[in-house]
Amino acid sequence: RRPFPAATTPTMKILPFTEKVSLDALDPARTALLIVDMNVDFAHEGGGMFVPASAGILPQVKRLAAACRARGAPVLYAVHAHHKDGGDMGLTGRYREPIWERKALIDGTPGVRVHPELQPQPGDVVFKKQRHDAFYGTPLELTARSLGLESLIVVGTVSQVCCESTVRAAFFRDLIPILISDGVAPLPLPDVGYGAYSAEEVQRFTLTKLGAVYAKLATAERALAWLGGEA
Repeated sequence: RRPFPAATTPTMKILPFTEKVSLDALDPARTALLIVDMNVDFAHEGGGMFVPASAGILPQVKRLAAACRARGAPVLYAVHAHHKDGGDMGLTGRYREPIWERKALIDGTPGVRVHPELQPQPGDVVFKKQRHDAFYGTPLELTARSLGLESLIVVGTVSQVCCESTVRAAFFRDLIPILISDGVAPLPLPDVGYGAYSAEEVQRFTLTKLGAVYAKLATAERALAWLGGEA
């Protein structure tokens, strides 16, 4: 393994972002739920890029979606889908063999349909994305501005990839990202010179770094309370 740089003592103390943002309630008129990549290829066993941990977040995502709909908060779906000709894949496709070989995340195939247990309802917004960041090249920013959103509840897959990229992008656009700690699903990371990490370890450090700098962290239960409880 490659050595890490020598540890040094930080010279400044910064209160984590998640502690700076104090919430007692969420205004449904200023808050939306963003469901990231809960399509069949990612979230259904047998999907072309199945994320095993996605099964464990389904109940929380369903509860949050129902509560948001009941209170008039928009429910948005970001679905990763590429053109069959590969013209929009770029590096995203080239380093992911299932995409490059047209075995996953191809527009028009069953794999890009939303998971059967999370089917969009009338009034929900579904849009396609081609990059990890759900804002990049999509209508998400315009939708957020048009709706007058202040906060974005983020759930889905994969914790350290598309969810993290989207949380950072929301922060950069001055939207408060609320990352649901039991509503995002991680994948393990292989050893690239510094050791391999299990999915559980990845989840811990993803939540830690995002909560420190970019996101308000909350369990689904806490977010439901902020929304006024179950539907």
